[in-house]
Amino acid sequence: MTDNLHFSSQTDQWATPQAVFDWLDGHLGPYDLDAAADSTNHKCANYIGSDVDALTVPWSGSHVWLNPPYGRGLGRWATKAIEEIDAGNCDSITILVPARTDTNWFIDLADRAHRIIFVKRRLRFGDGSRDAPFPTAILVIDKNSLGSQIDFGVVVGDAL
Repeated sequence: MTDNLHFSSQTDQWATPQAVFDWLDGHLGPYDLDAAADSTNHKCANYIGSDVDALTVPWSGSHVWLNPPYGRGLGRWATKAIEEIDAGNCDSITILVPARTDTNWFIDLADRAHRIIFVKRRLRFGDGSRDAPFPTAILVIDKNSLGSQIDFGVVVGDAL
């Protein structure tokens, strides 16, 4: 992915930095399903590829990893994550998203999250040579949530 494409609206795909995933997998995982991936960027052996509409199939896994497309449809991914927890298809979902705290989808996820991590500094996604033009948050929702923990300025991995 070139920087021109990386920082434009020509794509809504922001590949998870491996070091970030590894840190999260070690601290919050292990993850057994990547719910929004393709054959080139999946983070789990079990993944829902781009050839399948992940918004229409069950997410069967204990600990699901989700780095959804960051376009206008992001709200549908937030709704799907909540529905999958409510349906009992998975125990927890860790979601990497832009920290757009003023959007309805972010508020809905935050309301259900048992943990929210606001990442210190901006991430460098995929093969980009510059940091993302937005801050990032990681939200964990699960079926057994008894309260919430909010962490600000967390360094996740060495890709920052």
